[in-house]
Amino acid sequence: MLPLKRVEQREIGDAIKFGISFLKRKGIAEPRLNAETLLAYLIGKERFTLYINEKKHLKSWQWNSYRHLLKRRGGFVPLQYLLDSVNFFGFDFVVNKKVFIPRPETEILIETALIKLKKAKGRVKVLDLGTGCGNIALSLAKLSRAEVYAIDISKSALAVAKRNSQRLRIREKRVHFLQGDCFEPLKKKRIAFQLILSSPPYIPRDRLAALSEEIKFEPKIALDGGEDGLDLFRRIIEKAHLFLGKDGYLILEMGINQSVAIKNLVKSNKSLSLKDIIPDYQGIERVAIIKNK
Repeated sequence: MLPLKRVEQREIGDAIKFGISFLKRKGIAEPRLNAETLLAYLIGKERFTLYINEKKHLKSWQWNSYRHLLKRRGGFVPLQYLLDSVNFFGFDFVVNKKVFIPRPETEILIETALIKLKKAKGRVKVLDLGTGCGNIALSLAKLSRAEVYAIDISKSALAVAKRNSQRLRIREKRVHFLQGDCFEPLKKKRIAFQLILSSPPYIPRDRLAALSEEIKFEPKIALDGGEDGLDLFRRIIEKAHLFLGKDGYLILEMGINQSVAIKNLVKSNKSLSLKDIIPDYQGIERVAIIKNK
């Protein structure tokens, strides 16, 4: 009689050590954080409970699944894609390879918009251009009374945004999802927005090849800003006044060393005026506040 094949078992503590060692060899930054986060996600526990239960054995499928996740992370697949989730402004958003992963600096857009909305009277309309997973549009819908319009050229991205809207239990009448290029879906609509927000792609095309392996997993359309990184900025700034109400604001997130170019683009539109530029948490000029005259 042949002996039964022994199923390899691992204690949680040993699995963490294995994950840290593996990811460190692969050159992943913060290997401990990554290893712990993946294991906690897989077994449905909080990270801080892993060491309380470090002597408990993983089930065979858990160990195999953990090794699979480690292999993908070791191949530089972003942690957020493996978790199918990212936290933005206190809300958990579903993300996958169809959408750009929200960054902490984009939260400055939300902070700035909320300040403007507090001063607005009645229910105002807000536009999010290039909504992606919907993090900007849906955060504002949750934190204000604004009626929000969210535009994206990608049908797949809008599907993710709609999924997040349902997940956050936002009523359908609060957020309107429109597919199309920039302002194109609004051409036949008579809407005056109090705020237009956008975090457009702003990486110059010749720098895309030099991006980290992780960022290269994200949609190119959400990264490629054209030859100088300003293609979408030109289009937005040129047409924004046509969709802004009186004294409405255009709030844009920009890349490193792009503030001078943005200032010049605003000057070229006599209907707009630059009011302020806000730095991010590292002191980089990141958000432009532009007013409709």
